Amino acid sequence: MLKTKEAHDFYTKHIYSAGLQRLLRGHDLNIAGSVPPVIWELFGAILTGDKGKKGYGSDLKGHEIKSAHDGGGFEYQYHLLGGQKKLTEDMSVRNLFISYSPYYKYVVIRLLPV
Repeated sequence: MLKTKEAHDFYTKHIYSAGLQRLLRGHDLNIAGSVPPVIWELFGAILTGDKGKKGYGSDLKGHEIKSAHDGGGFEYQYHLLGGQKKLTEDMSVRNLFISYSPYYKYVVIRLLPV
């Protein structure tokens, strides 16, 4: 069962923070991309109840987390020596796609089954 309330609370406090948005705009700083990947992974962990995974492979034990600006592409990186193993693992976990709007005002979540 997804923990939508907990994830929403985290989102409004740490990602769509009105105070942070004001500060970024007030200093003419780029807002898009201001949320590091690990914060999206934490959002996904809170939403799914999953835990982080050490080492190479999926971000969480049972989920791969991808985020992109609305209309942007989701990037998967496969490296020369471990790419085949990571591709196989990515196909065996649920993939959670997060699309966010300018200024992070809204977010769309897509969670694909294995």
